[in-house]
Amino acid sequence: MANHTTGTPHHLRHPTRAGLAAIAATLLAATSVTALAVTGTATPASAAGLSPFDIPGRGATVPFVEQEAEKAAHNGTKIGPDRRYGTLPSEASGREAVTLDAVGEYVEFTLTAPANAVTFRHSLPDSPAGTGRDAAIDLRANGTLLRSVPVTSKYGWYYGGYPFNNNPGDTNPHHFYDETRALFGSTYPAGAKIRLQVSSTAQSPTFTIDLADFELVAPIAKPTGVLDVVADFGADPSGATTRPRSSRPRSTPEKPRAGPSGSRPAPSPSGTTWW
Repeated sequence: MANHTTGTPHHLRHPTRAGLAAIAATLLAATSVTALAVTGTATPASAAGLSPFDIPGRGATVPFVEQEAEKAAHNGTKIGPDRRYGTLPSEASGREAVTLDAVGEYVEFTLTAPANAVTFRHSLPDSPAGTGRDAAIDLRANGTLLRSVPVTSKYGWYYGGYPFNNNPGDTNPHHFYDETRALFGSTYPAGAKIRLQVSSTAQSPTFTIDLADFELVAPIAKPTGVLDVVADFGADPSGATTRPRSSRPRSTPEKPRAGPSGSRPAPSPSGTTWW
């Protein structure tokens, strides 16, 4: 008959060795997971910021309808999302925008309510001297040219730390965007296509469009007791013409005022005396 002994099973005789083996297995598994994470092809996650108008009930009630350029029809280049300081998307609404860099490129918005005016947020590159540049972009409605709208970067592009400067050779460029307003000349209904389109890149190599606000605006009524230089005095708002002096309304001349003590008045060629 075989001899039998009673005692601790073999795998429990050395608890220290068993514990070390378990730790080693755990470390090996963790190393494998780490290796998978390092050698994988995953890209860093990025998320676009929400426009305030994307969340019902947020913010004030406003008379305009805002549309993001990157969500409109376009044949330009969508930039972003990007939150890194010093990049165009980082200052754009929703951290995204559309850059137009060739003649014929456009962003086209579809009106969701009647409108006769637009305010659009844009960015042009700075000039090499840091003084900004002037350019123009076409405003079209349903394919018809309404006007060429002046745009500028003279009021943007700051550099360095506070107090900021206009030296493009410095670090930390920021404050890229400006806004421009334009009237359509008539009211367009919901469904109309309003397009911002590049007609020339001679003055600016790129035009970045962030968003557009569409509104139905009306002339402000003249307050009681206010004089209108156009209606009451015949002024030309364009400045192209002037009225003869003889046709201008005459105002009651002021009484000569007493001068400082010890001073004498100086006569004018017309006979009026002033100090």
